[in-house]
Amino acid sequence: VAEDYADSVSEENVNESICYSYIQALYDYAEDENVSCEYFLHDITKDGIPELWIKAGTCEADYTLMVYTYENGLYKTICEKPAGHSVFYKGSDYILQQYAHQGVATWIKLTYDGNMVMEKTIFEENTIGTDSDYKIPTEQKIELYTFNNEQPIKKAFGME
Repeated sequence: VAEDYADSVSEENVNESICYSYIQALYDYAEDENVSCEYFLHDITKDGIPELWIKAGTCEADYTLMVYTYENGLYKTICEKPAGHSVFYKGSDYILQQYAHQGVATWIKLTYDGNMVMEKTIFEENTIGTDSDYKIPTEQKIELYTFNNEQPIKKAFGME
């Protein structure tokens, strides 16, 4: 019984540590009032701990996607890539980034290779000079939360 209690206390401490590390990461990006910062959570590493996916920048042209994971007591960056004019969709074991701007669209499949998030272009289209709209992925669109909405993070780690 004492061993079970020690395991649950340490798991609770780990969850609290991850939760507040992720919240701090969001506020670090949002310190500059000119930066827009949104996020979502998704467990791309399949270790039971959702990664923090942050989309931040001063305008659509310079948005960056940063992905953080928790490993051995620290959070580390496993992805940093351009994310302007992008919407994200949730696949079974991947995230789909749809970039669409001025009649050109690209779908990028983001997967985890055991160390970093990898990307592979899986679809491109050009609708310039046509009456066509961009194709919409069939995957579920991901809702992004504003940096100061801590509830999704707290809920994910049992801190509410």
